Amino acid sequence: MQGAGKGVAGYIKKQNPSIYILGCPCHLMHIAAERAAKELPLDLHDVLTKIWYYLDKSSNRHQDLKKFQVLCDVSTHKILKHVSTRWLSLGLCLTRLLEQWGPLRKYFEDEYQKKKIPSQ
Repeated sequence: MQGAGKGVAGYIKKQNPSIYILGCPCHLMHIAAERAAKELPLDLHDVLTKIWYYLDKSSNRHQDLKKFQVLCDVSTHKILKHVSTRWLSLGLCLTRLLEQWGPLRKYFEDEYQKKKIPSQ
């Protein structure tokens, strides 16, 4: 649609050369954020998906996370599922992850300690 030759933008520009064609601001911001995310040392899509699936598979994990949310005095919200085909979900999922960062960190540290100490 934005092609200068055969796209709608090119057709409109031929009809009125003084017009300025601006792309969708949401799509432009998504492209910019996606390029910036590629510079990070980890894949955000992968991290969000792994955290969601890990917590989703067990009601005990949900309850344990709620305990850490209460302990950290953070709202007891669920971790949202990121779906890569729904590009607007990334912002919502990242916002929720950052909101829940403290409880999640404590939860996973506790999980690590449980696995590190052999049960007798």
